[in-house]
Amino acid sequence: MRCKVCESETSDFGKTTVMGKHVASYRRCGNCGFIFASDPYWLSEAYSSAITSTDMGTVSRTESCSLATKAAIDLFYHSATAFLDYGAGYGMFVRRMRDLGYNFFAYDAHCRNMFSEEFALEKLESKHFDLATAFEVLEHLENPMSVLGTIFAQSDNLLATTEIVPDPVPRLADWWYFAPEHGQHISFYTHQALQIIAKKNHRFFYTNGNLHLFSTRPINDYIFRRATQTRNAQWLGLWRRRKSLLEQDFHNRRKEILARLGYPV
Repeated sequence: MRCKVCESETSDFGKTTVMGKHVASYRRCGNCGFIFASDPYWLSEAYSSAITSTDMGTVSRTESCSLATKAAIDLFYHSATAFLDYGAGYGMFVRRMRDLGYNFFAYDAHCRNMFSEEFALEKLESKHFDLATAFEVLEHLENPMSVLGTIFAQSDNLLATTEIVPDPVPRLADWWYFAPEHGQHISFYTHQALQIIAKKNHRFFYTNGNLHLFSTRPINDYIFRRATQTRNAQWLGLWRRRKSLLEQDFHNRRKEILARLGYPV
């Protein structure tokens, strides 16, 4: 099989048991190091629950990612006005960013939005965003170049998280991120693989370790790495505050409900 990122030749990386019963085979690219499940036939079963029971980080990830995203926007894209969270899950991150004053919308084809349902998009066609986010999404993609191409077609810039394959490369049994217990992680990236993705989509690439930025224009790499670290982002969060959209969102939603129920508005 050819690599799903750079189309180079791949070799057998190994096999493991997924979800306690499915035999999964993995390939590794000899050029960019990308690792992927060659035939993830178990995905429909794995996604019977969109969010796995072992994902304990929904709340803490919302907090850390919102701080880093705010820092990135304020420092590098302060004139941006429209934002998308791709693979938004329950919608908690979108609600938090709107509370901070950023006009975020949500898109997720697999998970019901619970916290920002009124800002959930059913489709992305004809929409354009200054910045998209995709937190803990890339490792779920069976065809990453196709999905990322869609995101880049709708958004100028992309801020994403995914764990980088360690060096030396661990065995399937030795790295928790392979996550055979739930079977949803099927794509695993190296820095080189992410750089190739950026180049193929005409973006500049920056990373602070597991937070990765694909930008249409060059920025200061050092400032990005330092500013998006959680402690620094906490301090930056006190600076350049935007007016929260919370009150506006509440009144708009309440008016819609009152009108639907026949009350005067």
